[in-house]
Amino acid sequence: MNNVTVNEMLEVLNNGNKGAKFCSIVALTFPKMNKTNRQTGEPNPFKRGVSRLVHRNVALGVNYEAAVNRQRQSEIDQMILALEADTLMDPAEKATRLAGLKNPPEMFRAESLWRGHGVSVPGQPYCVTHKENGGLYFATKPYQFANDSELGTSAPMVQEMWRNVATDEVVDPVTLADYLPPAQKATKQGVDHDIFWRTYGINGGADGTAGYILQLRYGGMHYIVKHS
Repeated sequence: MNNVTVNEMLEVLNNGNKGAKFCSIVALTFPKMNKTNRQTGEPNPFKRGVSRLVHRNVALGVNYEAAVNRQRQSEIDQMILALEADTLMDPAEKATRLAGLKNPPEMFRAESLWRGHGVSVPGQPYCVTHKENGGLYFATKPYQFANDSELGTSAPMVQEMWRNVATDEVVDPVTLADYLPPAQKATKQGVDHDIFWRTYGINGGADGTAGYILQLRYGGMHYIVKHS
């Protein structure tokens, strides 16, 4: 293991090719919570909130718009193949449907990150910053490796631990469900299988609530990220 600063971690990622890079991260996040239980209306007992320690396999530097458009085209291609193989459909109806599918699909355009508050960082292709809290973030695509040798680590795709910030006690995430905002589906992608996208705070931001990257596994190396 190698101890590195945030800047040194980013230098590691910036070395070599500038395309997508596959890695494993351990991140400490501070999810936003509702003031009351969504089901019962009872006050949220976690006065100072909760923290979540997550372990994720991710791809950095992936073009979100391109990923969604590739998924759109892949789903269209599958529908075309299914229609062409259908021997029972009326020929005229089949021709009409195929003609509609073979027209180039409307390109997906992503909205600005955080409604315009997210901006790129000069010289740092693998992170973005938030204009208001000053935090650095990884914008990631969750990734399932075919085998651990691709990453050089036995890290699982998903592993997490929740804690009460006030007491540091481990919390069962089942008990938190109704105090957290419900998961939202990506309604504008226009695909059957969503392209998931997640941001993870790197350096805590101005007040420490943006979250931290604690560990990085990349290129067969394991880095422990120091935060002063």
